[in-house]
Amino acid sequence: MTELPARLDIEVIEPRRLALHGDLDAHTASVLETELDQLGTSSPVHLMMAGVTFMDSTGIRGVVSAHGRHAEAGSCLLLVDPSDAVLRILEITGLTDVLTLER
Repeated sequence: MTELPARLDIEVIEPRRLALHGDLDAHTASVLETELDQLGTSSPVHLMMAGVTFMDSTGIRGVVSAHGRHAEAGSCLLLVDPSDAVLRILEITGLTDVLTLER
């Protein structure tokens, strides 16, 4: 049986508002990282995360790294409406107190 590759779709809602759909993991975190690098850290970025069905440690690392880059630049990375799966992993890791969430 062949396993399907993980998939993450990034929909640009507005120039600095991205809707994520799918898995944020070792196979897809680099896609989000590339998109965030292109946006830069000069002003806030909103990640709409209601459509994220799974996030592993690689996805967490990517979000935390982007959050740190934004904080250093005096900006912010806002995680908007995280799915239950995302919220659970952020709660387990204690990151709900570190990252900027809008529910």
